[in-house]
Amino acid sequence: MFGESWPQHRIEVRVNEQWTSPNFSSLSRDKLLIIIIMAEDKDDTGNQVRDVINKLQSPVPDLPILLALISSLLDSIGLLPPHYRSYNTNPLNSVAFNTQRHLPPLQRALLEHVIPTWEPTLLRENLMPLVEQWFIPDAFSFASSAAGEVTVHAYRSTLSLPFTPYSMNLLARLTKAYPLDRLHMSVFSHPNKDSSSRQTILVWEDVVKSILSVPARVANSLEGKGEPPKDLEQGPYFANLCVRCEALLWKLSQERTEGVSCFKYNKLIPDDLQKVWHLLRTCSLNSRMLVHFLHPSRPLRHSHRSFCLPCLP
Repeated sequence: MFGESWPQHRIEVRVNEQWTSPNFSSLSRDKLLIIIIMAEDKDDTGNQVRDVINKLQSPVPDLPILLALISSLLDSIGLLPPHYRSYNTNPLNSVAFNTQRHLPPLQRALLEHVIPTWEPTLLRENLMPLVEQWFIPDAFSFASSAAGEVTVHAYRSTLSLPFTPYSMNLLARLTKAYPLDRLHMSVFSHPNKDSSSRQTILVWEDVVKSILSVPARVANSLEGKGEPPKDLEQGPYFANLCVRCEALLWKLSQERTEGVSCFKYNKLIPDDLQKVWHLLRTCSLNSRMLVHFLHPSRPLRHSHRSFCLPCLP
C-alpha cells in the first residue's frame, strides 16, 4: 500500500491562528512529498540554532569561531549591526530562530560560559557590544520587535542566575536603556503571534514582577558585603521606576482605544484602561512600596520613594 511505505510524520498547518493536522488523503504523492520536505527543513533549521547554542555552552577554540557563532544568530533575527556582518561566515535561515524556545538557553550560555571566558579578549578587541546585543540591543534596533523580546528575556535571564560584577553592571545598564514603558511597548505592541490576550497579560505581569524584584535581589546577592551600582540601589531605582511609570500612564492616556468588543473580534484586545489596570493591579499585589508610591505624603525613610516626589515639579 502507498500509505504503508511512508515514514510516520505529524504535519501541522496554521489555520485561523491555530495549528492543526489536516487530512492529506486528497493530495497527490508529489504534493505530499513537498510538504514533508518543508516540515523536515523547518526541523533542520531549528536544529542548526540548537547546535550553535550547544557550541557556545562548550569551550570555543578561538575568537573567529566565537564571533561567527554569535553573529549568525543575531543576523537570523535582524539584530546584527552592519559593521559586524563580516563575522557572519556561516549564515542561518532567517526563520530558524524561535525567541521563546532559543533565547533563554542562549542568554544563559553567554552569561555562564562565553562572557566569563572571553570578556578580557572581547574588551581588548572592542567586541563586547556584539555580545551585549543579546541583552541590550543598540539604538538602531531599539524600536524593533526582536529587540523588545530580547530585553524581556534579558531581565529574566540575568535575574535567574547568581550575580557577577559583570551581570550586575549589565542589569543596571539594561534598566536604563529598556525601562518599564519600553517593555510595555514590546509586550503589547508586538505580542507573540501564538499568544492569546490573557497570555499577553500574564507575560506583562511577569515583566512587572521582574522589574519590581531587582533591588531586593541585588541586595540579597551582596549580603551587605559590597555596594551595588548606584542605579540599582533601592532609592534611585524606584525613583526612576516612578518616572517611567508616569511616562507610561501618560502615553496610554493619549492613545486611542484599540477596541473592547468581543463581538467584533475573536479575542478581546486589551484597551488603554485595561492596560493601566493590569499595571497597577500587578504592582499593588507584588510590592507594598508601589502602593506607597501613589501616596503624596512624605516617605517613611529616605529609601522609600513617593510616586509624586520624582514625578512632580
